[in-house]
Amino acid sequence: IDVVVKGEAEYALHDLFLNLEKYGRKEAFKKTPNLTFRDSDGRIISTNMRDVVSTLDQFEFTRLDLVEPITRTLTSPFTGSKLWNLPVCRGCTENCVTCGGSKLSYLRLLNRDTPAFRSPQRLLEDFMKLDELGVKSIFLFQDPRIGGETYVNELLKTFKGMKWSNIRNVGIELFWPASRSYLESLKKSNIAENVGLSISPESAVDYIRFAHGRCYSTSDLMKTIIYSKELNIPIGVFFMLCLAHETHETIRDAWLLWEKILSLNFIQCKTSSKISVDFGPMILLDPGSKAFFYPEAHGYKILFNNFLELYKNLNNFHWKFWINYETFNMNKSEIGRVILDSWEALSTIRWKLGFLTDREYELEMLRIKFEKTIFKKIDEVVFRRPEESEEIAKELVEISRDPFLTWSYIITEEDL
Repeated sequence: IDVVVKGEAEYALHDLFLNLEKYGRKEAFKKTPNLTFRDSDGRIISTNMRDVVSTLDQFEFTRLDLVEPITRTLTSPFTGSKLWNLPVCRGCTENCVTCGGSKLSYLRLLNRDTPAFRSPQRLLEDFMKLDELGVKSIFLFQDPRIGGETYVNELLKTFKGMKWSNIRNVGIELFWPASRSYLESLKKSNIAENVGLSISPESAVDYIRFAHGRCYSTSDLMKTIIYSKELNIPIGVFFMLCLAHETHETIRDAWLLWEKILSLNFIQCKTSSKISVDFGPMILLDPGSKAFFYPEAHGYKILFNNFLELYKNLNNFHWKFWINYETFNMNKSEIGRVILDSWEALSTIRWKLGFLTDREYELEMLRIKFEKTIFKKIDEVVFRRPEESEEIAKELVEISRDPFLTWSYIITEEDL
């Protein structure tokens, strides 16, 4: 590594390239803002940080010709159609504890204390360019409501009545529950043929959610989900597992809430929009988050204290060794077991409610049982036979691709 570019990098990189054309490498580094590097004597040098931008309108976010590998990056693995993300803003007003893009994170890492927005007119231009490029789905990154009522109204007014040749789907984030009037405004704006929502309440339990900076109740969450269903707007609800303050009891509470939310798909209303539920196993506590900066204050313990330790563990072939934290209630092994048990619980709920066929459920349970079997044996594989770990990893990948081999492996290991 010759140099590290810190903070917002667009103008710093531009300055660096210009300076490299004029000066020697070390001199160019010294004349460029936002850099950290070692001088010829090995001393660490950090240049001054330049001011952050106040608007995103001067940037271009649709130069897909610069993206490599373009096909894999643009293509959805599920539908095969083109998709792209556009930022509503850079920065955040919220301080969610495990988020590396929180207000505190932007302040500490990028020297930014307020969000910089992309104007509705520039977003419209982005849509027009992406439509010409054949993009079918666009995800708007960040909740537009961060910009306030005036920004939201202008955004919806700017897009009202637009017609697209290719764009069919637009995803919009909810950082907190939405009022019915806001959802009605989204529906009427016709920003695209299909508008989908996503919300991430973190925990299913109110006090844990509040402790992590999501200051709203499960009751308010449920109202938003019901409004979405009644207005025929699809919504995805995404939970995180193994947060601080979670216990095995609160995890079971989460499973009950997942079933309750998914059951709302069957409420009596004349709409076909889908309510989906999923979870993220928090394998890595984000190094840019409040919880990482102040772990004990938020109920966490960091396991890897420097980059090399993290790098070494991430190179391991099994995800159990990637987990970089513990909580005051759960150690690393318990976190892994909760992840697998929750995968099983959600699959069973989906099957019970008819979202999985018997065959799909059978295959899913086989995969889960396989993962649980490996999880029990993984320490022995890595620590007793480290020289064989790479070969064993390849073997396990091949086994996982074949249901018969998977079942045979499970039976064999259970008999040992």
